[in-house]
Amino acid sequence: MSEATREWFFDEKPSVFLREHRMMYLMVNAIAKRSAQLHAGEKPQVPLSDEHRDYVKIATQEFLADKLVIQPRTTPKIEETAPLIQAE
Repeated sequence: MSEATREWFFDEKPSVFLREHRMMYLMVNAIAKRSAQLHAGEKPQVPLSDEHRDYVKIATQEFLADKLVIQPRTTPKIEETAPLIQAE
């Protein structure tokens, strides 16, 4: 994606969106994706205060601490490239 077509919200920090309650659709999806990554075994980017925190809280804390950024997709979705099942 060229710099000219890049959306404005990729240049702002996600922590600003969370604190100001803006772009909540984007943030919900980003937190859900990060939660899935943590569930799959990735290490958290923030120190954990206790062992009983859930993945959503950890992902939210990572965004609030500015440890993560949201980047635009570099490859098209699978549905946009080719159908999974081809009709004969």
